Amino acid sequence: MSGVHSRDHRWRRCPGEARERRTSAEGIERGITVYSIPKVTLYPIFLLLLGIGEVSRIGFAFIHGFLPMILIVMGATSSVDRIHLKLAASIRMGMLSMIRRILVPSILPALSTGMRLSFGLTFLGLILAEMFSGGTGLGYELLRNVTLVRMEDIVGEVVLVAAIALIPTGLLQMIERRVHSRYEGGTPALGRTAL
Repeated sequence: MSGVHSRDHRWRRCPGEARERRTSAEGIERGITVYSIPKVTLYPIFLLLLGIGEVSRIGFAFIHGFLPMILIVMGATSSVDRIHLKLAASIRMGMLSMIRRILVPSILPALSTGMRLSFGLTFLGLILAEMFSGGTGLGYELLRNVTLVRMEDIVGEVVLVAAIALIPTGLLQMIERRVHSRYEGGTPALGRTAL
């Protein structure tokens, strides 16, 4: 019971902070709800607005992978330690210094994870767009060979698509591990600035 009362006391003591966190969480939840819509169903809109061609495919792939990055960055930004921000304000740290020393180190781990996930989703969006719009690209060739039951070509294209997806993903995963090991759980530059 004492733990519950202490938590309630903290919430009452910082109503502005609680409201800010609640607003951020609601915004992220709305974004996740929007992202749950199957993107393939939106591709005809890209065709109508941008026409059949490279522009519509690239635009669809970009949106397919960009929204998760926005949601991840929003979540990371909303979880920045408010104590660090208050300490920075108390020592009159400038806005640029606050961004460089507190905000960026706090969101870099989530950003590196978002880059890895967004690459995979962007590549998937490009393959799907090529399958649906036709004409050129690995997605189009793969779908055409499936229709014509060309097993050797199908296997070769699947291996090629897997290599294009896995090699950059592996490199991004290495970067992600290094960023997490360096920046996870703190903003080391703040203490030096305060001193």
